[in-house]
Amino acid sequence: MFALQLENGNKSGYIPAYRYEPYRYRLHKDSGGTFQSYIHKTYQPLSEIEINMHLREPHLIGIYPLLEDKTSRFFIS
Repeated sequence: MFALQLENGNKSGYIPAYRYEPYRYRLHKDSGGTFQSYIHKTYQPLSEIEINMHLREPHLIGIYPLLEDKTSRFFIS
């Protein structure tokens, strides 16, 4: 699992990279659902394609250590 950097104006952050079917998600969203409540998504595995895009293009990826309870803790000393 890895994270993608998102930028919106002067704000930026990282979110987990997911795989999902856009049409199915659109139906879920149109019936009042949110991405958080959408159950038909899976974490996208890190592949050579993402690593090459990260090294050659402005496509930033990051570490996203996820615990079994779906929380993330990262300690740097």
